[in-house]
Amino acid sequence: MMESFSIGSIASGMGMHLWGLKSLGGFPAWAIECDPQIGEVYTENHPDSLMVCDRVENLSPDNLPDIDCLIATPSCKNASLLRGSGLQETNSDLAVGNAIAKFIDAKRPKIFLLENVWQYRKFDSFRVIQTALQNNEYGFAYYKINCSRLGVAQSRVRLYCIGIRFCQPPNEPNLPECSQVSWHDALQDILGTLPETILAPWQQKKFPELPHTCLLKRVGGGRKSDRPYLPGEPSFTIRALGRGCDRHWRQGDIKVGDKIHILTPRAALRLFGDAQTSDRIWLPTRNALAMECVGNGASWVVFQWLAQAAMNIVD
Repeated sequence: MMESFSIGSIASGMGMHLWGLKSLGGFPAWAIECDPQIGEVYTENHPDSLMVCDRVENLSPDNLPDIDCLIATPSCKNASLLRGSGLQETNSDLAVGNAIAKFIDAKRPKIFLLENVWQYRKFDSFRVIQTALQNNEYGFAYYKINCSRLGVAQSRVRLYCIGIRFCQPPNEPNLPECSQVSWHDALQDILGTLPETILAPWQQKKFPELPHTCLLKRVGGGRKSDRPYLPGEPSFTIRALGRGCDRHWRQGDIKVGDKIHILTPRAALRLFGDAQTSDRIWLPTRNALAMECVGNGASWVVFQWLAQAAMNIVD
C-alpha cells in the first residue's frame, strides 16, 4: 500500500471528500475551484495545499505539480434528476469535461476518481473523460452507490468512478458490510444544542400530526414525496440550494417532542460521515455559504472506500 500519495482536485469545493484520502496517507498538493468564497473555505480546511481559484478550462496542467491521484467532482446542474431528465448538457459542462481530459493526458496519475450525479454518465463530458482514460491505458469502472450503504446517515445516490493506470478496477463495487446509520444516530448528541424554531406554514398544513421525533424538509420541500423521516432512517439528500437568498440554508427541521430544531450546516455535515471528522471540518459563519459548501460536498467515507479499493489494486 502507498504510505503517502499526492492529490490534485478539480472542482474541489471545500475539499470535504479529501478527508477520507488524508486518513489513508494522502496529502492534497493542489486544488482548482472557480468560486473565490468556496476556495477560501478550502484553504481553511487544507492550509498546506495550493488553491488555484479559476475555471479549470483556463488553466494549463503544466503549471501544476504532478500527482499520484487526480479527483474530479465537476458541477453539472442539468444532469441532476432534480432538474428533470430533459435538460441538456451545456457548453460549459463540455468545456470542463475537456479540461479534465487534458489534465489526465498531461499528468497521467496512478489513480483517477470522479463523483457526480448518476445522470452525468449519459453526458458527452463523461464520454470525453472515459476516452482520455482509455487513450492513456487506464482501466475504468463506474458505480451507482447510495452513501447509506457505507454507513453514511444520508440517502445520497451518486455516480462514482475509479480509473487505474495499467490495471482494471472491479466491475462491481465490493462494498463492506456496514450497519445502517440513521440521521438520529448521527445527531443524537447535539440535538439539544440546535437552535429552536417553528414549523413553516406548509409543514403545519401538510403534517397536522407528526411522530414524537422526526426529520422534515424545510426549504426545497413541499413536494408530494415529502414525509417525516423517522429516527431509524437515513436522512433525505442534502443539497446545495444556493446562497443568493439567506433563507435557503434552512433545508431541514427536527421535531423532538414539542420542540422544533433547525438542521444547521454543522448538523447537516454530520450526515456525510463520522462525527469525529465532521467536527474537524471548518465552516464559514454565514449559514447560506456554509450550507452550499456542505450540500455540494462529497462524502469522505465514500472517497476513502474508493481510494482504498484503487490502492489495493495498484499495490
